[in-house]
Amino acid sequence: MPDAPLLIDLRSFVDAYGGDPRYKLLSKLVRNAHSMVSIRFDLHRALATMQLLSEQQAAIAAKREQGVPATEAEGLLCSSLFVTPLFLYARAVHSQGRDRSTLDLRGNLPDDLRAEHARILALRDQHFAHYVSGGSWEDYRVVLVLGDDRMGISYPNERRLLRAEDAYALHRLLEHAQALTERAYLKASERLNLELNALFDDDDFADLVGAFRFEPESFFTSGEVRGFMDSLDTQNWSFDAEMKTDFSYRPPDEPSKG
Repeated sequence: MPDAPLLIDLRSFVDAYGGDPRYKLLSKLVRNAHSMVSIRFDLHRALATMQLLSEQQAAIAAKREQGVPATEAEGLLCSSLFVTPLFLYARAVHSQGRDRSTLDLRGNLPDDLRAEHARILALRDQHFAHYVSGGSWEDYRVVLVLGDDRMGISYPNERRLLRAEDAYALHRLLEHAQALTERAYLKASERLNLELNALFDDDDFADLVGAFRFEPESFFTSGEVRGFMDSLDTQNWSFDAEMKTDFSYRPPDEPSKG
């Protein structure tokens, strides 16, 4: 039975030695590879959520054909299934962060999608991340009502939970971003591998990096360790463990009456 491979935590190593000129390039390559893997996972989740949205809309359309109108709850669910991939897309291609770079997507889009890219990002910034009244998603008015013997104020409003053209545009953008990410993700891993091969010619590097062990048992839950170790045998560049979700939340009790 072959010995278990030696696992080195490169993120911890570059956090400790990234300031050393000898490992400046390695630090950059490790962080870039990590960014591409993280973006890849975001886009995968976004596309999976868009699939759920499509299925939900199909179910609503089938009910409508039978004369059953959509409920507010169904509309809110569709809206939520759109907003999640919208934010994941913006985080992957637009939002800047200290720990993760973004995907340079715009220059790789066909001309017809560049305008859609700008429109979708503006939608996220102006309607969901912040509030801007007016437009095709949300509009409010304050109307003075004057009658012969009375005066009042009315607040008419129009709110859309989902626009099909926006969902379609986002889906197309996600597909292009995913294809680009796959190429960038493989390229980042290959460049990192080449740099590591060169560095291992230096005994000092081998001694230093050997101190930064990765312990699967302390990183994963116990049921995931076997899957991670199996993924190493197939040279899988990333192992996606189960997504952690806390289902323990319960809404507060309604206040008692009386």
